[in-house]
Amino acid sequence: MKTRVLILIALVILVAVFGYLSWDRGAKLERPSEALNARSLRNAEYLSESAESGRVQLRDGKLVDEAAHVWVTMLNVVAYGDLNGDGHPDAAVILATNTGGSGVFHDLAVVVDRAGRPVNVAITNIGDRVKINSIAVDNERIILDMVTQGPSDPMCCPTNHVIQKYEQQGGKLVLVGERPISED
Repeated sequence: MKTRVLILIALVILVAVFGYLSWDRGAKLERPSEALNARSLRNAEYLSESAESGRVQLRDGKLVDEAAHVWVTMLNVVAYGDLNGDGHPDAAVILATNTGGSGVFHDLAVVVDRAGRPVNVAITNIGDRVKINSIAVDNERIILDMVTQGPSDPMCCPTNHVIQKYEQQGGKLVLVGERPISED
């Protein structure tokens, strides 16, 4: 009886240890580094075609440059995962930019941890006045669930629900797939 209890206790300990080790390895990729936490991403520098210098520096998730007519806001959707194959978590964020007109142009940005600093390494425009449902990272790809303008939609009122997949290729963020979602 005493032997059975000891074997049972040993098995419980082994299962707990292996479960913890498995969880820890898998979770490391999902946890952002200190350089990629929400605060640092909201205060990072990003590439931008709308800025004269080609870059914008956010403060608390925003940039307001009245003189240049550029307003940039980081949306509250962030996804973490390995996007460049180095085994470390990277971040995918969405920036919304207005340049004084009615358009609000959305950019998808990839941010990596370089020596403890968030560095935006790639960015691509994903549309004007789109609606972002969700963002995720899977197998070095960004999966974006969004609503964009269909062929007959006015810019104000997108109705085309799609899933888009992006990946980094040669230092650029490239659309590699798009699937329409039926709302039936």
